[in-house]
Amino acid sequence: MQSEINLKAIALEASDIVLLDDSFGSIINAVIWGRSLYENIQRFILFQLTINVAALGIVFLGPFIGVAIPLTIIQMLWVNLIMDTFAALALATESPNPEVITRTPRNPEAFIITPEMLRYIALAGLSFLFILTGFLLYLDRNGSIKPINDRCLMLNAK
Repeated sequence: MQSEINLKAIALEASDIVLLDDSFGSIINAVIWGRSLYENIQRFILFQLTINVAALGIVFLGPFIGVAIPLTIIQMLWVNLIMDTFAALALATESPNPEVITRTPRNPEAFIITPEMLRYIALAGLSFLFILTGFLLYLDRNGSIKPINDRCLMLNAK
């Protein structure tokens, strides 16, 4: 009897999840929540990397198209703060998808960013970069984007 209690205590210490009942439905529910959480994390990473590829691309490309600093460091931090907050809130409140239980388990050694995600990040990031570059060139067509000083840009409306 004493060894049985010790084994339960050891199992509780070693486990990642503790189910409070012996119901198979609880196990299924835990798997659905875990897989859905993993997918939500992947969606957040996908969103963040796509936005950051576009933002960094426009910052690096700006001087080559004639715009001194399209986004300052403070503006980049502000964009990331706003984008992180709303994306995290949106993904945190998304309920689990019951269809995840029908999929095969993922490889625990696999990288969280899949090759399909990398293709999407590259395609969407470069598309945004192309659109933003065109927008910058449109705004600067008559030299209306001018640096006020080292830290700020001014857009003259004409």
